[in-house]
Amino acid sequence: MAFSIDDLENLKKIIAPDDEEENYYSTPGGSTITPGDITGGRKEMAPAHAKITTKVNRNKPQEIWKQEETNNLSAKISDDRPEPEYQIMYKQKVGTEDVFLGLGGLDPSSRCCQDLLIRISLPGTKQNEITIDVDPTVLRLQAPKFALTLPLPHTVKDKDGNAKWDPYSSSLTITLPIIRDLF
Repeated sequence: MAFSIDDLENLKKIIAPDDEEENYYSTPGGSTITPGDITGGRKEMAPAHAKITTKVNRNKPQEIWKQEETNNLSAKISDDRPEPEYQIMYKQKVGTEDVFLGLGGLDPSSRCCQDLLIRISLPGTKQNEITIDVDPTVLRLQAPKFALTLPLPHTVKDKDGNAKWDPYSSSLTITLPIIRDLF
């Protein structure tokens, strides 16, 4: 495709009209254009002795992170009690539309599971001797014979979980709802 001289002149007028062409190459006073000229002029600056105030969380200034942002795994290091055997499983809430018609869009992967199921075997332990502490990312269990600090594979709703004790097998089953990211 070839352009004539008239086509190029018209294109030049569209891109840089004559009145802007002079301002494009130089600014008043004969200086050249600098990167600071791209923004459209100078920004107003505060006076030299202006007082600037900022809001700072003064609760505990030495803390960098909030308590819920950190995993406190130090109890695992200092405790000499053995770690009990445990299993982490996933649980789906399946309805008839999923089983017979396949309309729910569920598949057997852990991505479609709603609950995290943790079964902990505690032989020789009674129900009233067990202490459980659940954070959104960590489960801590204390018993006279066992100690467990378990980082969870998913973020969970720690307030909505439940635990069931089976006295015949001396095992504890903890069910925690998983918080799924939207992405």
